[in-house]
Amino acid sequence: MRGLLYKDFQLLHNSYSRNILTILLLYAAIILLTRQIFVAYALVFLAGVYVSSTISFDEQAQWDSYARTLPVSAEQIVATKYLLNLVFMLAAAVCALLLAALLPLSADFAWDAAAVPLPEQLSCIWGSGTVSLLASSLTMPISYKFGGARARSFVGTAFLALFVLAFLLMRCLPAGFMHDTVAALNAVSEQQVWLWVVLIFAAVLALYAASYAVCVRIYKNNAQ
Repeated sequence: MRGLLYKDFQLLHNSYSRNILTILLLYAAIILLTRQIFVAYALVFLAGVYVSSTISFDEQAQWDSYARTLPVSAEQIVATKYLLNLVFMLAAAVCALLLAALLPLSADFAWDAAAVPLPEQLSCIWGSGTVSLLASSLTMPISYKFGGARARSFVGTAFLALFVLAFLLMRCLPAGFMHDTVAALNAVSEQQVWLWVVLIFAAVLALYAASYAVCVRIYKNNAQ
């Protein structure tokens, strides 16, 4: 399985090393010049997009036909994608923390800036990672079933539709609803917040594991 991980890592390195370096430099410039710290957290979401693209590369090279001649199981082949996705997200989280550390330096270019507290940084990275895991859980089964290009198009369209629906719903809400909602959220205790954080993360991890099982079944059916 280490060989499979090395293969996918080299595939990502050869395909995206310059792209990733450009994004890191661009995000660093944005943070220094505009203090838009959210771009650092978006890096965690992008990690899942890069890893899912390896399925498309395998399709183009017809690598799966060759993989069936190797002494590796379908479970190992699919697990490589899911494990590499987690490793890439962890690396992106570290890069996000390093980029966030640039925020105080922006005072030299714009106005006085204070560092974002570490707990707030970690919570934002957790939120971005949770969304990335959710997107990967949907993208990978569709990629194995219908192809990587269709999967990214489908998931992108789905998230855009959810955003539009949320925006329209916000416009239809009665006056004062948001104020009452914010007041209710402020009344929630810290223990309750952490309980919801743990429950949501556990649910997403369960979905991620279920997605892996579905991909293994699809991969085995494709091999028949």
